[in-house]
Amino acid sequence: MPGTRIVLKSGEPDPDPAPYLFLSMEHKARNAAKAYDPKRSCWVPDPDDKFIEGIMQDTTGNKVKVQLNRDKSVSDDLWNETVLVFFNPPLLPTGQGV
Repeated sequence: MPGTRIVLKSGEPDPDPAPYLFLSMEHKARNAAKAYDPKRSCWVPDPDDKFIEGIMQDTTGNKVKVQLNRDKSVSDDLWNETVLVFFNPPLLPTGQGV
């Protein structure tokens, strides 16, 4: 893959990969504290962040009102059910699935 080759100077030690391989306890606690409901959790399209986590609040026909997880506000917009993407929780804790 282009741009991934690390060139070290002679005698320089290899960089420690641990910060990239292991998650901190704060990161694990933040992930565990996220709200999740298997029937209502979804990804909502966003022009700035591509997709945002959300929880469906109300469904009227194929229009859905969603609470966005980034600012805990309920969007006044009604989303078409076909643009929302449901997601499942990870089967294993983050970083342990390898």
